[in-house]
Amino acid sequence: MKIVLSESQYRRLIETEEEPKILRFPSLEFFDKDQLRAWRMLQRILEKKSNRPFSIDGELVLGDIDPKFLGNLELLNNLVSIEDLDLIGLLIKELNSLVRVEEYLLLQDTLIESLPNLEYVGESLDLKSTPIKFLPKLKYVGGTLDLSYTKIQNLDSLEDVYSMLLVDTPIKSLGNIKILPGTINLNKSKIEDLGGLESVGRNLFLRESSIESLGSLQYVGRDLDLSETKINSLGKLKQVGKDLNLYGTPLSDRMTREEILEIVDVRGDIYM
Repeated sequence: MKIVLSESQYRRLIETEEEPKILRFPSLEFFDKDQLRAWRMLQRILEKKSNRPFSIDGELVLGDIDPKFLGNLELLNNLVSIEDLDLIGLLIKELNSLVRVEEYLLLQDTLIESLPNLEYVGESLDLKSTPIKFLPKLKYVGGTLDLSYTKIQNLDSLEDVYSMLLVDTPIKSLGNIKILPGTINLNKSKIEDLGGLESVGRNLFLRESSIESLGSLQYVGRDLDLSETKINSLGKLKQVGKDLNLYGTPLSDRMTREEILEIVDVRGDIYM
């Protein structure tokens, strides 16, 4: 008997064959309230299922557990999505399949080098003091993105973030970010130009950075620190909600406080 498939049926069949089915687990408390015991049970299941891609509808907190008890952390390389993930301080290098984290992703002091598919983190993403260089698909971070003391090169795909900490990084551009509600800390970074950034809701710290231009920046809600930089122009800046620090800049020698106030509405002190 001849079987005829429609084009849509054929497409679904091909997709089913090419894309491995994702194993979906509830909160690990379903296995055991103790995170270590639950993780061990999950490992056994994953190994029996030939390490297929998987998702967890809950948290996995391993950062406060002695690594010698954790077994095969490479299984996490097939994790696609999760609510919360805490791996602080663990010797893990890759999370290559991870696409979405609903709340917190805590990877501080790990050896993480690769998050090639990560697109969304609902709350904070902490990568402080890791060797990460690129986040090629990251679009959204609902809380603080901490990349301080990393090797991050750019954030060109990032569209929406609340706060960013980029202390002592080689990053030179903020990509497509225009409005940031929280704080940006770029102290001692290689940032040269703020590009299209127009508004920072709280603080903008650029002390001892390589900043050369404020780009499109018009508004900072609280403190703007430009101390010990070579910044020579305030560009399009219109308002600073609290203090403006120009200590050690060419502007501190070239302009008076009165001249600055004719250009920018500084509602706190000016340090020169």
